[in-house]
Amino acid sequence: MPISDAEALVMEVLWREHPLGADEVLELSAQTGWAEPTVKTLLNRLLNKGAIQARKEGRRYLYTPVLAREDWVGQQSAGMLERLFGGGWRRWWRISANRGGCRRRTSPN
Repeated sequence: MPISDAEALVMEVLWREHPLGADEVLELSAQTGWAEPTVKTLLNRLLNKGAIQARKEGRRYLYTPVLAREDWVGQQSAGMLERLFGGGWRRWWRISANRGGCRRRTSPN
């Protein structure tokens, strides 16, 4: 599932600690300078994508990740290889080997 850079910052907060309310996500992502409506919009997008789930507690919602960080990192890595090398890791390996980045060791004789 594609996640924007801004959504990924929200996910990083939730991967570190959950469940959290929107106010707590805002507090833990203070370096972004986002306002509360921005955080709520990002949480709503992540909900619609199925990356997080929400549980109502009193008058607020608590958010928990559904998408595991490891799965997201794998998707990002595969996408990056595809974008940069157009054929995944095999093509990356071939290009690296041709540039001298991956050399086969020779045994001393």
